[in-house]
This record gives sequence, structure tokens and C-alpha cells, in this order.
Amino acid sequence: MSETCKPTIVSRVDNLGEAAITSWGEQASIRALRVANDNNFCILDYRAPASFGPPRHLHYVQDEVLEILEGSIAVWTPDWSGVLHAGDIVSLPAGVPHAWRSIGGQAVHFTVIVTPGGPGGFKEFFPTIQQRNLTIADIPELVAAAEIGGMQITGPPLTEEEVERLKLGERLYQAE
Repeated sequence: MSETCKPTIVSRVDNLGEAAITSWGEQASIRALRVANDNNFCILDYRAPASFGPPRHLHYVQDEVLEILEGSIAVWTPDWSGVLHAGDIVSLPAGVPHAWRSIGGQAVHFTVIVTPGGPGGFKEFFPTIQQRNLTIADIPELVAAAEIGGMQITGPPLTEEEVERLKLGERLYQAE
């Protein structure tokens, strides 16, 4: 069997190191990482506090898949918006701006899969924030950390008003 064909085992309980924890309560830890030629991927265990949502952003080269394990989120993209609950999955292609926000007054828990998952990229984002001791108010530094993580910040987080509109099935456009 060649190096690129070896299976990658993903434990439901083990992580490949300690979780990176932001000052505002996001937690991310790598559950599986494969860096083998063109077959790279990274699987993260991710948790965020109630009512949290990242700013609108895009990943330059990485596709992102979110599997909601606990909680509910409102999701925005320019072409699709909706509400996801535990058991739901959303695929967010590279280059597509997106944002989400935890709803329902509870924390969220996801499995995040990014591909390709090789050197650099999304898996570097949370450790960079933790190592630099950034706070939610450190906007220029967070933008720089996003760049290290292969992302571009494209706008603010979803507002409570926007979340309420998404819950009603309304569409939001990028300019809002």
C-alpha cells in the first residue's frame, strides 16, 4: 500500500493535542490531520459559547464542512441562508463568504472538516489567537491571524436582527 492510500483513523474521544481556547470562549482541537500529497484534510472538534458568531469571512483555498453535534446556528452565505440543528451538515466551498451565529441560548459543538488540511490554513487560526493572547477587541491582530489561517474577513458578525430574519427564512445579501 502506498503512503497516500493509508487509512486515517479518527477517534470519537481523542484529540491530537490540547485545545486552543480563545479569550472569548471558542475552543478548537485537531482530531485528525492528514498531510499526504493531494489528499490533505483536517478534522477539528470545535465549541463556541451561546450567541457567538464569527465575522463574515471566506477561506482562500479550503472547503469547510460543519457537522452540528450540539446546539443550533443561523448560517449566512450570499446564495443560501438557514438554520441548522444538531445532526445537520453544511458544506461551505472555498472562496464563498459565510458567517454563522449560535442561536437558542446554548453553546454549540461542531465537527469541522477542512480540505485541503495541510501546512498553514484554518488549523493555524485558533492556536495563533491563543499564542498571541488576543481579545475580541484586537481587530487588526485578528485580521492578521485570519490571514495566517488562510482566511479573509469580509464583514462583521451576524447581528441579532439578521439572525431573526434568517430564522424567518429571509435572505440576507452581502452588503447588509
